[in-house]
Amino acid sequence: MLGRYNAELTIMVHDDEHYAYFKISGDFDPAEITARVGVQPSESWKRGDICPKRQVERTFSRWRLNSRLGRDQALEEHVRDVLAQLGVNPEGFRTLSSEFAGCMQLVGLFREGYPRLHFD
Repeated sequence: MLGRYNAELTIMVHDDEHYAYFKISGDFDPAEITARVGVQPSESWKRGDICPKRQVERTFSRWRLNSRLGRDQALEEHVRDVLAQLGVNPEGFRTLSSEFAGCMQLVGLFREGYPRLHFD
């Protein structure tokens, strides 16, 4: 005979998360990029390095500068933080952006309600 099982369903609602970063990708030595701009990357790798998660050789180099804020901060604040870091050497980052198609990535993980974003 099967007994009855009463369980409480727990629904976890996670807060929205936001972050931003500047990146360049291509065929270069990340150490040279760091030397050119005078800023340490948050993450970098060189073409040919082994990706630790997938254990395959990387097919391109990347140099990335993340926002230093927690993901609970507003996306606008993350953008300001990355721009402040780029402001240490604006001409160097402008040149890199032109040379390697630099890109600012804005990420919003909206878990409740409609996505909302406003820039002043």
